[in-house]
Amino acid sequence: MTPNEYTRAVCACLRHATPKEKQAVAQELQDHLADHADALAEAGWDPEEAQAHALDAMGEAKEVGQALDQTFPRRWLVLSRVNLVLAIL
Repeated sequence: MTPNEYTRAVCACLRHATPKEKQAVAQELQDHLADHADALAEAGWDPEEAQAHALDAMGEAKEVGQALDQTFPRRWLVLSRVNLVLAIL
């Protein structure tokens, strides 16, 4: 699995996050994976092995996505939509 596939799989579990929130989560995951892989590569790991280890260390994408989904309860989605409508009016 590539970092892009991993972040897409995690974000697919975020049922109540807005597209902007999903994008922020995806960017944060990408940055974290890159930082971890870079640190391992600087420590002498093969770059491909470093990336694979960084992905493994993050955990199963579905489990991570489901845990993150709990941070975006439905009420926040409703409130964000209400705020958008109020801003338009």
